[in-house]
Amino acid sequence: MKVHKKLALIVISLFMLSACSDMMDLHQEYIKDGETVYMPKPYLVQFLAGKERIYFECLLRNATNVTSVDIFWNRGDSSQIIPVTPGAGFYRVSAWIPNMGEQSYTFEVQTSDAYGQHSLKTSGFANSYGALFQESLVNRPYRSFALTDRNREVSVELSWIAAAERLVWSEIRYDDDDGDMQAIRVLPSETATVCEKATVNSVFEYRSAFLPEPEAVDTFYTDWQRIIPDPNYTLAMDGWTATASSYDGSAGSGIYKWGTPDVIFLNGFEYVWHTRYTGGTAQLPHWIEIDMQNLKSLTRLEVTRHTDTKTLRVIASETQISDKNALGNMTPAATLEYPGPAATTNITRSCDFETPLSARYIYFHMPDTHRNPYASIQFIKVFGWTQ
Repeated sequence: MKVHKKLALIVISLFMLSACSDMMDLHQEYIKDGETVYMPKPYLVQFLAGKERIYFECLLRNATNVTSVDIFWNRGDSSQIIPVTPGAGFYRVSAWIPNMGEQSYTFEVQTSDAYGQHSLKTSGFANSYGALFQESLVNRPYRSFALTDRNREVSVELSWIAAAERLVWSEIRYDDDDGDMQAIRVLPSETATVCEKATVNSVFEYRSAFLPEPEAVDTFYTDWQRIIPDPNYTLAMDGWTATASSYDGSAGSGIYKWGTPDVIFLNGFEYVWHTRYTGGTAQLPHWIEIDMQNLKSLTRLEVTRHTDTKTLRVIASETQISDKNALGNMTPAATLEYPGPAATTNITRSCDFETPLSARYIYFHMPDTHRNPYASIQFIKVFGWTQ
C-alpha cells in the first residue's frame, strides 16, 4: 500500500510541474522583454469647454516617479505633454490646450516616467467654441426703457423680456450726473433694472454675457449696443397741485372713488375726478389747472377719462391764468376728442408736441360732454423734461 501511495504522489507532482511549465509558456511571450511596470493613473480627470481652447485638470497621488502627464486627441495624431515633478501625497495638474477648432474632442490621458513607462489611459471629452457660437448670440431684449425726470434728477428703469438659455448676465453702462461711468450687472432672473444718478444727457449702452456650458471657462459677450430712449421722459408729478372749477368728493360708485382734482396724478383706475353733482350740479364749461411748480419742456400728454368727457382742450402757459373765463378764447396746444357713449370708461387720448412746449401751468378746458353737464378724468401722464 505504501508503494502505491508513493507512486501516486510522484505522478501528481509530475503533472503539476508539467502544468506550471505550460502556464509559464503562455506568459513567456509577454515578459520576454522584462516585467511591465505601470505608472499611477491620473484620476479626477476633467476637460472644460473654452473659447478656441480647452482647460484640463487632474490629480496624481503618490506618483513620485511620474515626469509627465500626456494628453492625446485626434486618434493620437495630436498631443500635449505636461512636465510634472510630483512628490508623495496629492499633486494637482492643470493646463490650457490652445488653438482648438470649434468642435467636440475625445481625449486620452496617461502618466509617464523618465524610462518611458506609462500608466493605463483614462478618457475624457470636451467641446471648443468659437465664431459659430459667437454669431448665434443676441443681446437680451428689453420690453421698455422708461425715463422719469424728477426736477432734473433722472431715474431710468428697464423692463426686461425673459432671458435666453445660456445667458449668465447683462451689463448696462452710462455716465452719471458726476460724469463717472456707472456699470450695472443684471442677472437673468431680474425683470426690471433701475439706473440711478442718470441725467437727461446720459448715454446708455448694454451687452449680454453667455456661457456655452454651465462649467465653461470662457464667457462670450455680445457687442455693446446703444439704447435709444424714447425722447418723452415721464415727468414725476411729486409736489404738483391741481385745482378745478368743481369736484365731487362723495363716495363714488362701485369700485370707483371720487376725489379732489389731484387724484388725476395717481396712475390707476381707482380714483376719479368728477364734476360736482351733489349739493348742486356744476355747469359747463369745466376746467382743471395743473401747477408743475417750475418750467418744463413738454413733449407729450396722455389723458385717460372716466366717463362723459367729450372735448378736452389743452392750454399750456408759463404763467398762471387767473381769469378762467378767458380759456375758451385761447388757442389750445392740442384738442383731445373722446367718443361716446357717455358710459364708456377708461378711454385714453394723447397728443405729441413737435416743438416742446415751455410751460409751468397746464389747463384742461372742457366746453362740452357726452352727458351734459358732467365730466370726469381718471389720470394723466405728462412727458418732457425740467428746464
